[in-house]
Order: sequence, then structure tokens, then C-alpha cells
Amino acid sequence: MKFLVAVDGSDESERALEYAVEMASAADASLDVVHAVTPRIYTEDNRKIIEDMSDAEDRSEDVLEDARSLAREHGFEGEVRTESLYGDPVEVISSFSEDYTCLYVGHRGLSKQYNQAMGSVARELIARSPTSVTVVR
Repeated sequence: MKFLVAVDGSDESERALEYAVEMASAADASLDVVHAVTPRIYTEDNRKIIEDMSDAEDRSEDVLEDARSLAREHGFEGEVRTESLYGDPVEVISSFSEDYTCLYVGHRGLSKQYNQAMGSVARELIARSPTSVTVVR
């Protein structure tokens, strides 16, 4: 079995990772973690900005390293492979999930502005992913 977790650095995606670690450990499954590199358009205080791609890549590496550490803290003993994906989160994550048994995602995560403009990433992944999707609250 192969489990995939999509993370974005939010508390919700951390809960999804924790749950996936528990399930992967019980099932003796592999665990891979991905992050969609998308430059921020808005700051948390709703000021409009456009983040440089190199900053978005640095943030992705930080998010993935945090996820790797969190998986270890929660007792995952296998290798945690990580990968940065480039493009629209729904498109790249659903495409990447093709060879996995299950995809785990948090219920919310990306900015309110992104969700309002694009719709819920979790909802779209459920609709478009070729594999089973578990949404963790």
C-alpha cells in the first residue's frame, strides 16, 4: 500500500499527516508527502502581494521538512519521501496521486481568498483524484 499526503503548512494539513501516519503504520504502507508550490498572492492580513517563485520554493522545502519531522515525531518508522509539485494544487496533486492507494488532505488550508476564488481544494480533489481521498478535519 502507498499513502500520499498533500500538505500546505496549515494545522489542518498537519492533522491529515498525523492521521495518515497512524493509518500507514497500521497498514505497513509507504508514506509520501507532497506540497504544491504556488506563489502567494495575498498576505495573511489581506494585503495584495505576489510572492517570488524562489520564496515559494523555499517555503515548500520548509513545509516538507516540517512534515518529515512531524511524521517521525508521530512514530512513522519508514522512509518519508517528499516532493514539491508545480502548478495548480488540484491538478498536480490529483495527477500525482494516480499510483497511490489513498490520498490524505486537510479539510481547509489555503487562504480564504484562494478558496473563495477557486473553490475548496479538498472538494476538488475528491472530484478529480483517480484514487480514494480521505479528508481529515
